[in-house]
Amino acid sequence: MDSDDAAGSRPKKLARYDHPNWAMLDCYLRPLRDGDTTTALAYASTGSGGKIGVGLVAAAPPRTSYLLYQWIPDEGRRCGGSSHKPTMIHRSWDAKAVAAHGNSILLHFLFPMNNGTFPGKSEEFFVYQALPRRTRRLTKLPTCRQNHTFMNRDTKMNTGILRRESGEFVVAHLTVLPGGRGDHRVTAELCCFFGNKGSWRRTECVPIICCDEAEQKHLGWWKTDVVLSFGDFICWVDYFRGILLCDVFSHHPVVKYVPLPVTPYHGNCNPHLRIRGAPATYRSVSVTNRGGGIKFVDIAPGDAWFCGGHGVARLPSHISSWTLTEEQLWVEDGVVSIKEVFGRAGLPSSPLECPLVDMIDPDTIYFVLGDDVQDDEQEEQELRDPYSQSCLIAVHMKSRTVDMISCDIRSFGSSDMYRNTTSCNLYFHEPFISLNLDVSH
Repeated sequence: MDSDDAAGSRPKKLARYDHPNWAMLDCYLRPLRDGDTTTALAYASTGSGGKIGVGLVAAAPPRTSYLLYQWIPDEGRRCGGSSHKPTMIHRSWDAKAVAAHGNSILLHFLFPMNNGTFPGKSEEFFVYQALPRRTRRLTKLPTCRQNHTFMNRDTKMNTGILRRESGEFVVAHLTVLPGGRGDHRVTAELCCFFGNKGSWRRTECVPIICCDEAEQKHLGWWKTDVVLSFGDFICWVDYFRGILLCDVFSHHPVVKYVPLPVTPYHGNCNPHLRIRGAPATYRSVSVTNRGGGIKFVDIAPGDAWFCGGHGVARLPSHISSWTLTEEQLWVEDGVVSIKEVFGRAGLPSSPLECPLVDMIDPDTIYFVLGDDVQDDEQEEQELRDPYSQSCLIAVHMKSRTVDMISCDIRSFGSSDMYRNTTSCNLYFHEPFISLNLDVSH
């Protein structure tokens, strides 16, 4: 859209049913409704007994795409029964997509189980592959017994997936380990599952290459916020400081640290609030140009704390974006006034949240329209209303225009609240996952 034509015009809305070449995926899975025969599911056996089925409902951005599941537990093993009926997993965060590469999605489930003495949960990972016009695939991964029985203990997205054009894939989990007392050097522990081998490989004391001792010290506070894949690298991102890149297919893996173009935070949580918050509300690292580039977007004001709300900071005023060069240096390629963008679109100015760069067009960035600053009574009313609506928009950085707009409903995952336009990501302030549907392997 040319800037002259767009000035003063209202943004266009998208049709609901498209055949997108990429998708903004809601990371929380939704239970398949009774009588739903329109969504094809791929099934796999679970380690705790029974079966799990998963299917994708895709829509063109800024509409939200989502995954449906059907869990059919082995009631004989789970609680002494004998029937095999579809059952809902009670907590939203127990059925979740944690990463994606190409058209492959890494899924994390916590299935309820009864070991005969105490009720517990079985943690299991699956890889779902969405092949266009072909059969969907769902593959269960064996448990990584070499190091831990619960891989994703801190609930952060520290596990990623990388798939090559040949169809070979690897799932990798990275832990940053600080040095001893007085030693600022850090190393990494890497656990990788190779799909063609069907087994895990654990590598200890993986070196992390940094420029200086100051970077090493900051890595001692590392917390992974998101994991994505770029080329032959899996990238672990801490929005307070930088990116860890690792060629997970290498026989002798090394981790390279690339700092983000921001001042790294001294620590990993707010010393007064005692929380880390949700930095994805203000920052994002995205793979764009059909997988050929990495872009960083920052809308955080200088005094922001990343707690998913605006009561403790000024509202974001500008959108800033950087592109990572082949020399692994950040080049700033755009600074846009949020007030100007809304003014040109003829829309009232609103806070922006949860940036995500278009997977095809690196100059288009999607945002959630946040709520205006509210008093305590308004915030309490919103908490009681699980159906509060939020809009997603696409901002074109070069023309400084709002290209598209759609509206979704914030939902925390109750089964009777799932609709085509609900989004758990919006409710929990979690980033959307970019999914490339324009691949055939």
